[in-house]
Amino acid sequence: MSHVCITKVKDPDIYNAVKSCFSEIITDELLNGVRKILIKPNLLNSSPAHTGVTTDLRIIESLIGILREKNIKEIIIGEGSFEDTEKVFKALEVYRLEKFGAKVVNFEEDEWIVVESPLKLALKHFHLPKTVMDCDLIINIAKMKTHSDTGVSLGIKNLLGCILKRERMAGHIMGIEKTILDVFSYLTENKRMVSVIDGIYALEGRLGPANGNPVKMDLIIAGTDSVAVDAASVRIMGYSPERIRHILLASGFGFGEIENYEVSGESIENVKRRFDMPPRIPSFRSYLLSYLMEEFFKKIPYPKFEERCTRCESCALSCPIGNITLINSKVNIDEKECIGCMVCIEACRRGVLDYRVQHELIYGVGRFVYKLVLRGD
Repeated sequence: MSHVCITKVKDPDIYNAVKSCFSEIITDELLNGVRKILIKPNLLNSSPAHTGVTTDLRIIESLIGILREKNIKEIIIGEGSFEDTEKVFKALEVYRLEKFGAKVVNFEEDEWIVVESPLKLALKHFHLPKTVMDCDLIINIAKMKTHSDTGVSLGIKNLLGCILKRERMAGHIMGIEKTILDVFSYLTENKRMVSVIDGIYALEGRLGPANGNPVKMDLIIAGTDSVAVDAASVRIMGYSPERIRHILLASGFGFGEIENYEVSGESIENVKRRFDMPPRIPSFRSYLLSYLMEEFFKKIPYPKFEERCTRCESCALSCPIGNITLINSKVNIDEKECIGCMVCIEACRRGVLDYRVQHELIYGVGRFVYKLVLRGD
């Protein structure tokens, strides 16, 4: 049975919390034959950890010490940020972690290797950094936060940061949930994996994963079953993991347990807090039904707080289909062409953009009935 460890962190004693958590997860059996370990954080942008946006570097620092105690010689911290990765590394002082015995790698400057997707749901082939291909074990340290498009951003989704930016953008056009599964399926089939959720400071709200409200949860969740870890984390956030399509799909393809797992440390009930989540339609295993529902209730971004706009054009530059322009210094989004991927909202650091749901009245009535009669969440 899959095992998920939930550890309460007593700030500032991060090291002992990390050691307690990983003593159950990173066993000698798991490390047998492992020479090179990749730590993959979520460093989406240069926002500090207490905003709930990026991985707390104190977890990584503690983990490096624990791995060194276990005689692991090659420890690499690798990331490809949403923004300029080198600027993010410098702003967050990521390179200081090298003094503890790790090497920091900017995926954007790495050699890229083409791999074939096992599932081919959205991408038949995609590129992975040589650093990822060469490692024996990936310790994936994601952040507990909401996401305006996928509902949550946890461990499974964090692995999307391993592929080329242009392929991530293509994935939004082809279907982000399917792209997530293409990347996750390859890595989980070819690499040993430990999934970690940094819930010391989490993020809630409809504008995640780059904007929202930080929530001090003081938690670390970890396990070797990425699906179970994500499922437990969603339950801690107060919702059913079946509501999150990429987690439901990962379970459906047999990559992990969404229900059948044991929990050690803190119980989910004792640490659960209902998060303010983005609006979501029910998840279905049927691609066609999910697609039709998502199209009918598509989210359309718009500039809600224009007075905050600095005309930086980050929203326009990030749009996968080039659907955003600045006309007379004002953001213009063609609603008919918009694919509802929410990348522009993720790119805007000043919180200028918000979104509305098409057919909002029908959506509201449907959600009320769904919550009242079927699921209760």
